[in-house]
Amino acid sequence: MIMSHDELCALVDFKFHRGVLALAHKPALGSLDGWLARIDTVRAGASEASVALDAGCGTRPARLLVLWDVTDPSNLGALIRTAAALGSDAIALGPGCADPYYRKAIRASMGNVFALPILACALQDLLLLREAGWRICAAALTDRATDSAVLADALRDKVPRALVLGNEGYGLPPEVLEHSTEQVCIPMEKDVDSLNVAVAGGILMYQFFRQGF
Repeated sequence: MIMSHDELCALVDFKFHRGVLALAHKPALGSLDGWLARIDTVRAGASEASVALDAGCGTRPARLLVLWDVTDPSNLGALIRTAAALGSDAIALGPGCADPYYRKAIRASMGNVFALPILACALQDLLLLREAGWRICAAALTDRATDSAVLADALRDKVPRALVLGNEGYGLPPEVLEHSTEQVCIPMEKDVDSLNVAVAGGILMYQFFRQGF
């Protein structure tokens, strides 16, 4: 179908686009336990290229970004884009997160929402990760929280790690923090009390996913 520019803008409800639209079925979110099983298959020496490609992490320690109540689709898309750039093997979305396949999230991710496995995550999945030996690093402003740079330097052991980020306004709920193995914060100057979640996530992902590897 061919449409004029104005007709296309009216259809999609925004003016900045490339002049081409496609209609597709929205992918279903994957399961975290299924993704873990694929990682185990790769670790066991599976030779199937499709399995290795899907798991993403090959033989190095796996890295997972977990998002909880990240409601803004632009923030969600920006975090997915950064996760792809900094070496996350998958994105796990907990309750309350925006739809990763909403147009604003896709645009903010620069299409990287289609480059990584996007998984559904519930509270019991965090317990599953912990029981499997993962280090679960939760971003939080609590008395338990450690300077992120200090903790990242200490976690040079070759174990899989998950970084958990919460809502920009009220952070992670207590039940998620209880499932973490570590809690981390980014030290800031005294006159600044917070960062945008996408900015904070970028800093933490660089420290926990890139440094030391």
